[in-house]
Amino acid sequence: MSNRAFAAPRYRSSGAYRTTARARAHVIYQELCLGVVKAEAKADYLAIIEALAERGAQGVILGCTEIGLLVQQANTPMPLFDTTEIHAEQAVQWALGHGFV
Repeated sequence: MSNRAFAAPRYRSSGAYRTTARARAHVIYQELCLGVVKAEAKADYLAIIEALAERGAQGVILGCTEIGLLVQQANTPMPLFDTTEIHAEQAVQWALGHGFV
């Protein structure tokens, strides 16, 4: 079973809306993974975030570890949830014996 098939009912039942920018995968694999950050790619991703806000989104999960290299909270009023940052913070909390927060 694909991750998409598994997760979709969970998103719907929570009232969350899930979308992906699959057409922009080349930015991740052919640019960000190679350390290339282009202004055009950043503008494209910020336009996607703005469009999501216009459709009623209240936050955006940066679900790919490289996207945080491209867009940061300072670039948009939309709340961003960078999964790389979240995982790193939780790993530190766990390593320090505080458990998961």
